[in-house]
Amino acid sequence: MRAGRQRHGPKIVAATRQYGFDTDRDDDAPPRVPVRSVAFGHDDGDQWRASIRLPADEGAIVEQALRETRDRLHTAARTAARDRAEAEGRSTAGTDRELGVEKVTFADAVVGMAHSVLAHDAEGAEVASRPGVLVHLQAPVGDGEAWRAEMHMGPTLPDTLRRYLLCDADISVVWETDGHPVQVGRTHRIVPRRIRRLIEHRDGGCRVPGCDSTLWVQVHHIIHWEDDGETVTWNLICLCGRHHRMHHMGLLGITGNADLPDGVVFTDRHGRRIRPAGHPTRPTPEAMPVVDPYDGPTGERLQKKWVSFDRRPPTRHREPAA
Repeated sequence: MRAGRQRHGPKIVAATRQYGFDTDRDDDAPPRVPVRSVAFGHDDGDQWRASIRLPADEGAIVEQALRETRDRLHTAARTAARDRAEAEGRSTAGTDRELGVEKVTFADAVVGMAHSVLAHDAEGAEVASRPGVLVHLQAPVGDGEAWRAEMHMGPTLPDTLRRYLLCDADISVVWETDGHPVQVGRTHRIVPRRIRRLIEHRDGGCRVPGCDSTLWVQVHHIIHWEDDGETVTWNLICLCGRHHRMHHMGLLGITGNADLPDGVVFTDRHGRRIRPAGHPTRPTPEAMPVVDPYDGPTGERLQKKWVSFDRRPPTRHREPAA
């Protein structure tokens, strides 16, 4: 038998995707914050390399963008191959190999995405891509069972990420009989567009004290949708992506009535209240301190000839007497 790294077959990989995440851990331990990092540069040769780590939902958005870019490049390459075949009097029907279509890889898709962004001045980068993540959700059937969610063709999601995604998503109901899907219902949004506009106009951005972010704002259910929370204005609040993820990881508590100006209470992971920042008030003349007038420099020119420095010999370290 040859020693070395053991390779896992596709059946083992597919089976491990169905495993749930381990939730039996110490409650006092801090939650595991997902890593978001990008590193890139040149290696010892002339190659450029990159490494990206993102949460599963954001990674799915990047994957979808790569796949759509690759498909678009492949369509363009096939169209060019058919035009060449027509100009040469050959048949325009056939497979990619018969037409001589150039192979398009994900590396080509990365470069194509870069060209697209630069050509359009990164237009739309500040807008969140809501349809970018496809999750298969299974509702609990009996008592004691929990909701279960899986990324499309991917792993099972932890509870924190599942609840985070379900706050503001599109739902398509699939009816099953004896475990077999028989009908797909109409797609509807958990937060309808008309209510979402009201919430965004009311909050004007992230409602967490001290946060003024208006980029990629998401709508959160204070009483969660899984816990029969209503999709009404008092139960909906705007959060930026960072604070929304922190809440579902247990790092930020949110309770109260969002329709009231001071009706929402925010707490940290230790239960301490996060109070809103105070507004500065203009000081009155009576509140100004009484100080002496400032005696500034005279503005005279420095005459270098009147400046001298005494050179001192360096101090020598002496050993202590025995």
